Amino acid sequence: MMAPWELRGSDESLLPYWLKLKPEDFYFAIKREGNTTVVCITPGEYYDAAGMMYPDSMPINRYLPVYLIETLESIYETSEPLSRVFEDLLQTGFIHDSDFQSYIEIAK
Repeated sequence: MMAPWELRGSDESLLPYWLKLKPEDFYFAIKREGNTTVVCITPGEYYDAAGMMYPDSMPINRYLPVYLIETLESIYETSEPLSRVFEDLLQTGFIHDSDFQSYIEIAK
């Protein structure tokens, strides 16, 4: 099966492909900027193949804590403490990937 980022079509036509993905199919990186916790999320398979973060929004809000707000494509923010966000994402099944974390820290 092809991944949604490998297909062309409207957001609506690609939605069934995105819905097949689970939290464990995504990497996250997390950092604190002032009073804000910033979380970057990307499909793990996409990052492993492309070596960069997925450059568009993804229909994954159903898996995210309600306090995370998407502020840019695939970037979420909250005033919640980093430690809480980190634990909540891990408990949901998202994967904290050290290579992706390093990529985000360098990409500033």
